[in-house]
Amino acid sequence: IQPDSVLNLPIGTVLMMRRVGTGAASFVAGSGVTLEAGNGLSITAQYRYGTAIKMDTDKWSVVC
Repeated sequence: IQPDSVLNLPIGTVLMMRRVGTGAASFVAGSGVTLEAGNGLSITAQYRYGTAIKMDTDKWSVVC
């Protein structure tokens, strides 16, 4: 997820990612970005979704 200096999305923006293949799919923080995730940043099974919600400047909440 890019920092606000690169891509300034509004607070409340929701990003969804779906793991389609058998390879890993993970959320990765850009420089200065904080990702808060209670269960990790990787989508653990094929065809599942992960969601990131922008909570504040360069701060995202992630559920996988």
